[in-house]
Amino acid sequence: MAIDGLLSSAEDGSPEAQYQLAMLYIEGEEVPQDYSLAEKWLRRAAGKNYLPANRELGILIASGSVKGRTETEAYDLLRGPVDRMDPRSLYYLALMYETGNCITRDLVSAIRLYAFAASFGYPGAEEDHDRVQKIYDGERAALLRSRPLLDLQVSENGIEAVCCKDMLDFVLIGDIYFIDTYKGPAICALDEKGQEIVLKECPFCGKRCEQVPKTC
Repeated sequence: MAIDGLLSSAEDGSPEAQYQLAMLYIEGEEVPQDYSLAEKWLRRAAGKNYLPANRELGILIASGSVKGRTETEAYDLLRGPVDRMDPRSLYYLALMYETGNCITRDLVSAIRLYAFAASFGYPGAEEDHDRVQKIYDGERAALLRSRPLLDLQVSENGIEAVCCKDMLDFVLIGDIYFIDTYKGPAICALDEKGQEIVLKECPFCGKRCEQVPKTC
């Protein structure tokens, strides 16, 4: 569609035309790059709950190209497309969780969303998933080493504390690990048949596993 026709359709209220016009301003194709005009047309389309416009406006705000109306607007705009498993939205919300941009940093959520995006074949999502998983593993290992061997605790953020040296060793090598179940966060391992089992207590010292609020 020629730019004049696209502009006419956008002004007539077509959310698809408004979105397409905004993308031209973002990319600087056929028109000079102008994020403020891109925001204008994306907001009009987003006002009609046009999913691609919600996504791109959220990304535009998260990138710092334009300022959000609230501190959580970028997150709020991306949540709808994410709930519909839109791969691009999954990827950029994962990036926000990884960096702590416009939202509290949460590597577990970032890893989960990168994995979803990768399952849909989104470019770079699998590599970013593996990269952030290594960061998470390193940070979690340092945290566990810094805490006394007293309790066996798990939160939405992962394993928060371990009860004995054997448990610590198995967690650090990955043979015992964190998983998010329908009953909440848990500590798991593989049995002799290779089946995943939830550990309700430490297999070495018998300490009961307890769920606790997540720490930073």
